[in-house]
Amino acid sequence: WISVGILANALALLYRGEIGPAAQTPLFHGFNFWAAVTVVTNGGCGLAVAFLLKFADSIAKTYATALAIPCTSLAAALFLGDPITAPNLLGSCVMVISLAYFYKGDQIFANIANTIKPQNIPGLAAAVKLPSPPPTNGTTR
Repeated sequence: WISVGILANALALLYRGEIGPAAQTPLFHGFNFWAAVTVVTNGGCGLAVAFLLKFADSIAKTYATALAIPCTSLAAALFLGDPITAPNLLGSCVMVISLAYFYKGDQIFANIANTIKPQNIPGLAAAVKLPSPPPTNGTTR
């Protein structure tokens, strides 16, 4: 299907006289260094997206898309001087926290569960009367 699009565009350029013997200017007239940089950069972005779509799972794609917002906000603040607003900062924090929970949540919660125990906190075990576990005598309920 790509070749059909290329052919249709070439026929339209020929019909309008922008290429071929009737052309008044060359095809790349006005195409300077920065235009070439833009083309190469967008091509690299396209390849990165194709790589992501091919090798990543759907959740990783969603996170990659969602993380583009805080990255764009940070770049705009650094390079363009745009202010980072409170809703933008809050949304970025929520996004980063959810990313951490998704990829490392089991380790984060395991560390918290092992750290926060009444017997590990001085004075808490005596202040809070926790029920003792039922004795086990080898029988099941």
